[in-house]
Amino acid sequence: MSNLPKKNSSEMVNQDQFSQDMASKKTDAQVLLAKKRNLLSRILPSVEDKVAKQHSKAILEQESSADLEVRRMSNKFFNDALKATFDEILTKGLEQIKERKADDFSQRKADLNVKITRRTKDFFSQMEKIEGEVLEVKNERSRKRQLKMIDQRYDEYETTVNSLMQEYDDSHNKSVGDKD
Repeated sequence: MSNLPKKNSSEMVNQDQFSQDMASKKTDAQVLLAKKRNLLSRILPSVEDKVAKQHSKAILEQESSADLEVRRMSNKFFNDALKATFDEILTKGLEQIKERKADDFSQRKADLNVKITRRTKDFFSQMEKIEGEVLEVKNERSRKRQLKMIDQRYDEYETTVNSLMQEYDDSHNKSVGDKD
């Protein structure tokens, strides 16, 4: 057994460790160098980088304006379709309302005509009775005056009925919208 120093078997491991440390530091240095180049290229971009950025910017602007135009056209189409639908609904609704009012008016006017006819017959029968009584009056002057008054009552009745019917027609036309 000699007194020679024993070789340390861990030297080999230290060599491996050293290699690994060197590889790690080399990788770290490469990453750091890449970051510095990237930063430098952002601060002082090359001509190619500038052109690429401008081109990318132009493409993005075109895409966003195209998207905006598509959205605008879509909104316009939707609004036009909605307006057309509402116009159709309102037009049909207005026509239905006018039809209902016209039907109602026609029915009421027919009922009114029946009532007027009945009342006119009653009026004429009353006037005939009165006229028969007047014709029995012996005084010629008095009889003529009373017959003249009866004629005036006929005219007043006819004027009143015609006036009321005209007012009824006018009120209907204003409510339905046929006249101003």
